[in-house]
This record gives sequence, C-alpha cells and structure tokens, in this order.
Amino acid sequence: MYHFPTKEALMLGVVDHVAGRWEALLRGRLGQSPEAASPHQRIRAYLEVALNGRFDRADYAIYTNALYRQVLTATWVRRLEPWLTLPGSLPGPVRARLTAARLLADAYWAAAATGVFPVPDRDRAELLTVAETLLKDEMPR
Repeated sequence: MYHFPTKEALMLGVVDHVAGRWEALLRGRLGQSPEAASPHQRIRAYLEVALNGRFDRADYAIYTNALYRQVLTATWVRRLEPWLTLPGSLPGPVRARLTAARLLADAYWAAAATGVFPVPDRDRAELLTVAETLLKDEMPR
C-alpha cells in the first residue's frame, strides 16, 4: 500500500492490473490489436480466453467491486470496450449471436471463478462447439 498515496489509488492500480491481464490474454489469443480484428474475431478471442483461462474469486471480486465506484468501472470499460463493443452497422441477427457468445463467456468465467455451479471440465469443449455455432457466418469487415 505504501507505493500508492491513497486507498483509491491502490484500488485503481489493482483494477488496472487485472483488467490489463485480461487485455494481454486477449491480445495473445488474437495475435493482433482489437482495431485490426473483425467483431467475430474479437468475440471469439474473448470466448476462448474466458473458457480456457484460469480465474479465481479474487478476479471476480475485483471485477464486481468496480460496480460500486465509477472510476473503477471506467478502467474496465477502457480496457475491454475495444474487444466487446459491436458496431451498430451489424445486422440484428449477427449482433444477437455475437452478444449471446459473449454472454456465454461471461457466465462461464463467473461460474468458474466463483466456484458456484462451475461447468465440469468435460463439458468445456462442447460449450466451445455451441459457441462456434453462434460465431458462424462471419461477415467481411
């Protein structure tokens, strides 16, 4: 704590570190910047990181505590918005499928990180197959 002048600065540092870890995992999975990728590629990277990464209760607590402080929420938004925001020009059915895939990823990592109703490892490959059906029919950018 002595490295940080205030408790808020400490919390900002922790949130930025954890959100930065997500960002690094996403970049590593995708192999390029989010700006250079299609929406399908970005959501696929997010899905694969969420289903294959190892997250714990501390990750989940840091993520959910941001809900109570706008400055902490802003850090998550700044780091993950380029990965998760879908262009308004996408047709409705495509947006719905990509959103469903993202929500599948959100729910999976929340269950895995908290240990509350986690999905058995044996089912992860099947979930990825289901998610691939949501990510089908990628449109050219």
